[in-house]
Amino acid sequence: GFALQAADVSNGSTTMERTFTVNSTSPDYILNFKWKLHNDETAGSDRTLMVNVYQDGNFTTPYATQTLSNFDSWVTAYSITLAHGATDHTYTIRWTYTDNGTSKDVNNTALVDEVAIATPSDTFDHAAGYIAPLPTGYTNDATHPWINQNTIASDTGGFALQAADVSAGSTTMEKTVTVNSANLDYILNFKWRLHNDETTGSDRTLVVNVYQDGNLYTIQSISSFDDWTSASAIRLAHGAIDHTYIIRWVYTDNGTSKDANNTAWIDNVTIAPPTETFDYPAGSIVPLPTEYMNDPSHPWINQNTVSFDAGGFAAQ
Repeated sequence: GFALQAADVSNGSTTMERTFTVNSTSPDYILNFKWKLHNDETAGSDRTLMVNVYQDGNFTTPYATQTLSNFDSWVTAYSITLAHGATDHTYTIRWTYTDNGTSKDVNNTALVDEVAIATPSDTFDHAAGYIAPLPTGYTNDATHPWINQNTIASDTGGFALQAADVSAGSTTMEKTVTVNSANLDYILNFKWRLHNDETTGSDRTLVVNVYQDGNLYTIQSISSFDDWTSASAIRLAHGAIDHTYIIRWVYTDNGTSKDANNTAWIDNVTIAPPTETFDYPAGSIVPLPTEYMNDPSHPWINQNTVSFDAGGFAAQ
């Protein structure tokens, strides 16, 4: 690529400027760039490279200033915010290379590259501690409601449902799923986490009860603390008639103290049919490719019990 290179000077300076206007109706802009300085003199101060940013023609007091402090490596400058205001602001970005050395050496120079002036990326993220509405399809505990928060989640920056702060009681979260008779089975997967700072682990429990058409279908409990754990997959089977499943997570606190640090979380709940791989189980026999002519008396077979490639077929 290309980069701007300072002129060859001795006992003097050279500047490069860029002007940018931030409208009052615009967001702030961010200035980023890379720069590099070469100096073969013994004293590092013989060569300097700096950037001064001026706002609205005030060249007496810089709005921002930076000086490159090392040599012979490309360095990313610290980001500089070009703020908007009640009125439009015009910024002058001035890079200044100064050579105080006694010799005029073309190897002593400075470079600037990858200048970018842009608005900050819109990530649509929320700061830690944000509480969002529950996803649709979940029924919260009316007395001790769970929250959808992003302080603790299985994925960085994500959200997870957190149980209410209870003592000597329970709180539940439910989701209802109907598996039609014409559908495939569905598979329930999720991650969960339980914190307990009591000596006795049984003071805090987190279980999931799954009911089929009003009857208990299966139950599972978490057995570890302070780590996200993937629950064992639960199959929500279809049948001759439609089945309604109620998935109920229950956090119980049997402790004597009400401590917000003792709580539970669930995350990454997925309910979907098994992945369709279109694979054949070992021992399957399929027709030979059409371009092959088989022995009519002792025919070969195209089977997948033994083949060169794992999961593939071979003529036997």
